[in-house]
Amino acid sequence: LSLADGGSASLYQLVLPETNWTFGTHSNALPGLLMVAVMLSAMLLVGLVVAWRAIRAAGALPHPTSVVDG
Repeated sequence: LSLADGGSASLYQLVLPETNWTFGTHSNALPGLLMVAVMLSAMLLVGLVVAWRAIRAAGALPHPTSVVDG
C-alpha cells in the first residue's frame, strides 16, 4: 500500500500547474517518487535473481531422463 500511495501521491503533486502556491510542491514530491522507483527496482532485481536461481537449479523445462539402447 505504501508503494502505491507513495507513487501516486508524488505523481499527483508533479502534475499540478506551476504557480506561486505550488512552488515547493514539485521539489517536495521528488524524494517520495525516487524512493518508490528504488523500491520497484529492488523488487524487480530480487524477482529476477530468484527466477534465475530457480531456473539454474531445476531447469526451465525439466524433462524425465530416458534410457537409450545402444
